[in-house]
Amino acid sequence: MVHQQFKKIITIMFIIFFLFILWAVLEYVYNHKLNALFIGLSSIIYLIIAIIYIKKYKHSTIEHKAIVTDDIVKYKKFVITSEVSFNQQLLIYSEDGKFLGRCKSLNTIKSFIITTFISNKGLVPGEYVLIDAEQNEILRAYVKGFLHPKVKIIVQNKEIAVIKQKLFNAAMSFVYEINTNDEKHVIKSEVLTNDLYLEDVFKISETKVPLQHTEKFQEVAMNTYEIFHDLNSDKGKIGLITMCIHKILTGR
Repeated sequence: MVHQQFKKIITIMFIIFFLFILWAVLEYVYNHKLNALFIGLSSIIYLIIAIIYIKKYKHSTIEHKAIVTDDIVKYKKFVITSEVSFNQQLLIYSEDGKFLGRCKSLNTIKSFIITTFISNKGLVPGEYVLIDAEQNEILRAYVKGFLHPKVKIIVQNKEIAVIKQKLFNAAMSFVYEINTNDEKHVIKSEVLTNDLYLEDVFKISETKVPLQHTEKFQEVAMNTYEIFHDLNSDKGKIGLITMCIHKILTGR
C-alpha cells in the first residue's frame, strides 16, 4: 500500500491539478485563450508529479512490526509525535516506545484543507478527541477560532477547563491562559528550548533519547511530556491536553 505521507501528497497534487483545469476552463470561457493554454500546460506538472508518486510507491509496503501497546493511565511521562495523515493528529508513546494513544481532530475535511493549504501549525476549529490505545475516549476538546484559539476541555459532558492561546502577549514565545473551575494560570514557553511548565500540573522539556530507543523515535533528542497527577484526575487530563495543544501549535 502507499505510505500515508505519499497518499496525502498525491491527493494534494490531484486537487491542485483539477483546480488549475477549472481555472483554465474559466479563462477559456471568458475568451482568454492564451491564459487558458498557459494554465492548462502548467497543470500538467502537478499531474506528472502525482503519477510519478503513484508509480513509485503503489507497490511499496510498510514493514508491520508488532505494535506494543499499554494502558496510558499507568504513565506520567510521554513522547508525543505528529502523524502524517489527512486529519490532524498526534501519537502518544511511553519513553520506551509503547503506543499509548492519540489526540486527533474529528473534522477531517476542514483539517485537511487548513493543514495543507494554510498552516499545519494551528488548531483546526472544531472537535478533537484524546483516546487511549484501545480507542477509549479520555476527553474531548472543542476549539473556537484559528488565530486566537479558545479550547474547552470536556470530560463526560462536564467542562473541566478552558485554554486560550494569548497570541500577541509575547514575541517568540507561546503564552497560554488556563482556566479551571477554581484557578487561573498564565504560562509562557521558553524562547530557545520551547520548554513549558505549570507547577503541579505538567512539564515539557527536551531530553536525550536513551540509545536503545533512538531507532524507534529516529531522534537523538526530543521533548518529553510529563504530567504530575494521574491521568484519571482532572489535573492529569488538563496537563496532557495542554501539552498536545502546544505540540500542534509549535510542531516541536
